[in-house]
Amino acid sequence: MRGAGRRFVATAELLATWMALPRLSRTGLQSSIVYNSDAIVMFVAKVADAQDVLQDVIDLPKGIATSLPLFSLSGDGWIFRSDAFDQRQSIESAGMLVRVLTEAGFATDDVLVQESGKYKAKTIVLLGTALSSLRVLLIDSGEQLELLEHRIVFPSLSDFRLSEEAQQLASVRVGIAGLGSVGSKAAISLARAGVRKFLLVDDDYLSPGNIVRHELSWAYVGTHKVRAMRDALSLIAPAVRVDAMTTRLAGQESAVSAAAALKDLASCDLLIDATANPEVFLLLAALARKNGKPLCWAEVFAGGYGGMIARARPKHDPNPLAVRDAYHAYLATLPDAPFKNAAGYDGTEEQPLIAYDSDVGFVATALTRLVIDTALSRDPSEYPYSVYLLGMRREWIFEAPFDTRPVDVQGEGWESDGDVVSDKDRIAVVEALLRMCEELRADTDPPT
Repeated sequence: MRGAGRRFVATAELLATWMALPRLSRTGLQSSIVYNSDAIVMFVAKVADAQDVLQDVIDLPKGIATSLPLFSLSGDGWIFRSDAFDQRQSIESAGMLVRVLTEAGFATDDVLVQESGKYKAKTIVLLGTALSSLRVLLIDSGEQLELLEHRIVFPSLSDFRLSEEAQQLASVRVGIAGLGSVGSKAAISLARAGVRKFLLVDDDYLSPGNIVRHELSWAYVGTHKVRAMRDALSLIAPAVRVDAMTTRLAGQESAVSAAAALKDLASCDLLIDATANPEVFLLLAALARKNGKPLCWAEVFAGGYGGMIARARPKHDPNPLAVRDAYHAYLATLPDAPFKNAAGYDGTEEQPLIAYDSDVGFVATALTRLVIDTALSRDPSEYPYSVYLLGMRREWIFEAPFDTRPVDVQGEGWESDGDVVSDKDRIAVVEALLRMCEELRADTDPPT
């Protein structure tokens, strides 16, 4: 493979479809060619069915078959199947290819097609009775006929690493608020784990300073995070469906926009707060409790010495606000932390978070594992506690790297009757509303 500049990646579903074709048959296809630094790689994105209608190859990620986010070109072509192709013949030119097809009994009038003095690019696949006979050739576009054969990358057992349990995650819709460093890493990891339906909510764009800890790269700087993450997720796994909303929760948004975001979040099966913003947490906690949806959240402690993951599940844990209050009550019994939690959702902190990407990744990985356990409704759960403090070095209460401290929390359940909002939370909401009014007034008042 090292010396093969052109390669063809065959997915398991594609091969199964082709092997089911009758002998002496010809079927249309749509290809996608991705240009990398050391190789030009071809995929087949669509294959024609019995009615000659192109259908998606279901185990190919959608992002491969579009011009963005990759630099790829689409094309068309044919797969020819015949016993005659079991005997591997030398095919060194387009003319020889046409002769081989003709001898096998196929019409070739639409194989070599000219438009405006140039030959159209065509992908030609030959298949005999066994997969070992598979050959992929490209008639290149140009004034002169050029035939390019591709080295085939077959699927292996390593392409099927998800357990039957993990396949259940495909039906779970996960709503993530905050696509910063923690949220972006959790989203990508969940897609790799089997989650196929996402709702992403964040109004921020990716700036150069985010790159030190964000899952995205410079290729997406200047792009809204949720839209860039949608593109990134489309390249991770097949059948991923991402709804992206550039909405600022608990911020200065129109009532219609905010209501739409909250309504869509309420329809998710599981919610993740990756904002480290207390006002956003209040909204999501109320939403989770009202609709009976589990909520998971996390924080990275500034300085990168540790972090926290937590969750609240209906019928299993106290409600989200009770979990949070019990956690804060527990913190009050401990020595003062050297650094507080680092909010990064709104980008307004005076001092930036100082932590390695690996520090954030450690917390994001732990959060992802907690989310998977919650989404699968494991019984018994691998996480018997609602809150865990995670240490990455010897500091504060942590005695060694990877020191984990579970927190046993108690509190009110999920029943919606009665007064579920504390005075402290009411004050926080009023203060947030006052700040929004001041910002709005500053934006609308004429200059003096």
